[in-house]
Amino acid sequence: MTTQEKLSPWTPDTNKTHLRVLGKALEELTECGSAVARCIIQGIDESEPVTGKPNRQWLQEEIADAYATLGLMCQYMKLDKSFIFERSMGKALRLRGWIDEPLVASPFLYEFWCQSVQRRFIERASPNSTEFVLEIGERH
Repeated sequence: MTTQEKLSPWTPDTNKTHLRVLGKALEELTECGSAVARCIIQGIDESEPVTGKPNRQWLQEEIADAYATLGLMCQYMKLDKSFIFERSMGKALRLRGWIDEPLVASPFLYEFWCQSVQRRFIERASPNSTEFVLEIGERH
């Protein structure tokens, strides 16, 4: 038994692609967290004191970067986008009571939903049928 095996029952992932994808996702999520923290501390409509970059702009940039890397992570790690969308929409529905705004799906979640609907349509479509039923119950 090696020293590593004695210290921990876990074996770290050594797949270089996994490490790159997960590492980049963590980096972008951390940067997004930093932007959120600055907005809390200074205010979203304030600017970074040295560069003058508006906090709102920086937050938007970091959210976009996080969306991009999360999408890549889902693709390369073969994560279930339908599950992620359904869970995130359920979470958003539960949390929307904190704010007085209607729930609007984000572009990131909308992409998952579209892919999910497309996949379900393809799975349910028959060669002789001219109509299909979306998972959400709409008849077309």
